[in-house]
Amino acid sequence: MIDVSVQIPKNVMTVVTGVAGSGKSTLISTGLKYFDNSIFIDQKPIHASSRSNLLTYLNIFDAVREYFSDQTGLKKSLFSYNSEGACPECHGKGIIKTELAFMPDFTQVCDVCNGQRYKPEVLEAKVNIHSIADILNLTIDEALAFFAENIDIEQPLHALKSTGLNYMTLGQTLDTLSGGEIQRVKLSKYLTKPVENQIFVFDEPTTGLHEDDIPILLDCFNNLIAENNTLIIIEHNLTMMTQADWIVDIGPFAGANGGQCLYQGYPAGLLSVEQSLTAKHLQRYIK
Repeated sequence: MIDVSVQIPKNVMTVVTGVAGSGKSTLISTGLKYFDNSIFIDQKPIHASSRSNLLTYLNIFDAVREYFSDQTGLKKSLFSYNSEGACPECHGKGIIKTELAFMPDFTQVCDVCNGQRYKPEVLEAKVNIHSIADILNLTIDEALAFFAENIDIEQPLHALKSTGLNYMTLGQTLDTLSGGEIQRVKLSKYLTKPVENQIFVFDEPTTGLHEDDIPILLDCFNNLIAENNTLIIIEHNLTMMTQADWIVDIGPFAGANGGQCLYQGYPAGLLSVEQSLTAKHLQRYIK
């Protein structure tokens, strides 16, 4: 990619298109590296321990433990499977792993806590018939009903639901998330309080997302734009292209045969660019 210059309008959604390997990500990451207000939300795994879950990433596990402590009278530390509350047999992992010399490791559910990670006495402490382990198995929708009057917990969960992740459970570990889910979990952190005058870059945010759920994601994007933010979406999804305010098409092919800006402007104008493979697919999609 040599001497490529593109214009990205502020406070709208720009979709960057082109075949895989044409230089889309390189163009955007290189062009924005001197902008302190740029936020890249990608599909890279979240760096955390294998014990980290949605609650720890959203920084609300402490509030959940505090809530259980207030309601039961037990110490807050007992409701952590990383410290005092951990099952003594599996040390809060929920599983027992046996290392074998000449065979793959053997893993089984801990028969003391039945995979629930906590000491038996902690599991006996319940709030509205729910133990702390039950809470970790709640979906986002179920948890919103349970914590309806606790704003510190409710707000981050509402943000997560708004990205279409309402089916996930509170205790789901971060290493089980798909690339698309990781992006939306990261996005949710910017939806709990107003963020202004930032440049958000998303790398294929529709990955793994059902076509019917794309409007949910678009609502999140529109909310960010309403707060005077600029969105740059690197995408292959044709529905997202039709919703763009501005399109930048890179190509025509991959590698050494790519890296050219074939088009930049309003989406309708791309359809007449004969050299663009994106235009051909988009024409068929619209018809």
